[in-house]
Amino acid sequence: MQSVPFSLFMGNLNKKCNMWIIFFLLYAVLIYQETVGIIKLLVKGENSMTNDTKTQELDIYDFDKTMIPFDSGSRFWAFCLLHYPWILLLAPYQFLAALLYVLHIFDLTKMKGPFFAFIRFIPLEKAVKKFWDKHEKDVFDWAKRENRERYSVMISASPDFLISEIASRIQIDDYICTRHEKSGKIIGKNCHDEEKVRLFREKYPNARVINVYSDSIKNDKYIFSLAENCYNTVKGEKIPFRFEVMYPAEAR
Repeated sequence: MQSVPFSLFMGNLNKKCNMWIIFFLLYAVLIYQETVGIIKLLVKGENSMTNDTKTQELDIYDFDKTMIPFDSGSRFWAFCLLHYPWILLLAPYQFLAALLYVLHIFDLTKMKGPFFAFIRFIPLEKAVKKFWDKHEKDVFDWAKRENRERYSVMISASPDFLISEIASRIQIDDYICTRHEKSGKIIGKNCHDEEKVRLFREKYPNARVINVYSDSIKNDKYIFSLAENCYNTVKGEKIPFRFEVMYPAEAR
């Protein structure tokens, strides 16, 4: 039997040892990475729970005739009529929907679908950008980002394809509005009256509402009921009032 030289034996042993060392080092690194990942997930989960349960202070802003001096939906229709006059062909359809609304056969949700049907026949994204290029300057100074006191949520019955663009431009923290299909039909319900509160609480169940600003005493009593301080906006001016005085029959 031929003997293996001692130096060759030691060389093979060192190679095997090195392989095992490398293997254990790789295994240790893998365990470390997995452990760090688990710890991060646990910390993230704790932070998420903290954020969910923490009461967030914020202000609510209506948009049309509150942050701007006009109704953006109807103004946008007029703008499109000027730039894309062929949408006038839809006028009889829109008039019929408006008539059914006046006769209380249609509610606002059903009426606004036919009204915004014209968006199928225009380059919508381009039209919206051109519209706000013209009217962004109309946002009242007091409602601009530098003059807002805290985290702000804009809640509007206007369509999402209009609100999303201006919300980004004026850097509102968040917005809730009426969602529309590409056909103009409303998805769900019109974001109006009590629906504003439902959608808001769905998104901010634990929020503490400090200020609410709206031009409509009649339609926005529901979001006013959430606020510690209520402001009726008239021609760009903020007029404070007490909810209990304005709505004596309503219980907070």
